[in-house]
Amino acid sequence: MPRSIVALVLACVLTTAVPSAASAEVWRAYDPAGDVTRTTSTLDPKPCGISTVEPSDDHPNADVIAVEVEHDRDSVHISVALADLRRAVDLSVTVGLRTPAGGWDLTIRKEPDLTGKVITSADISRQQPAPDELDECGGYTTISGTSRCGIKASMRPKRDVVIADVPRRCLRTPRWVRVSVETYDSKQSNDRSFRTMNDEWGTRQEGSWAPAYSPRIGIREGRVR
Repeated sequence: MPRSIVALVLACVLTTAVPSAASAEVWRAYDPAGDVTRTTSTLDPKPCGISTVEPSDDHPNADVIAVEVEHDRDSVHISVALADLRRAVDLSVTVGLRTPAGGWDLTIRKEPDLTGKVITSADISRQQPAPDELDECGGYTTISGTSRCGIKASMRPKRDVVIADVPRRCLRTPRWVRVSVETYDSKQSNDRSFRTMNDEWGTRQEGSWAPAYSPRIGIREGRVR
């Protein structure tokens, strides 16, 4: 999708979904198309199994191509454009939110429920721990649940856009936020093997356990710190 079209899509979404604010900071960035990776993980050998990573050019539903964030006095509004959201059935979009008070992960999921109906849900949790807090296989446990502070999220397949509105009170009313975006489309090949297609905005630093983050996005117009 050309960048001009992506920008138009995001502009239309924000015009219809986000109320205008006189004192809001808007940040927008793009990501190359066709850079989805496929990770195949096996449970053997014990204890951690083996994971291999390779390019995957046939999963546009997980392909991040643009991100836009608007930070106003009431909320942080996030729009993520994907190459082809219409093909998504079991997809998670994780938006990392860093603030002066700490970090949170907002996860937006589209997946079949027990009856087979595809539903969209969202929950927020504290961010994953630092590397020295992980177990021997690099795993960790976190507790999350549906937010009670008014978070709204939706996936709009016809526009290939995922939208989330996070009230600032959910993030302890920060002066600024930094945002990351990661996508996951998981499939179980058999009882001992799993495949995960994923993409993220930007390029993480070599050897880093954390994805790339935006600059600080303040609430005063014209100031990105």
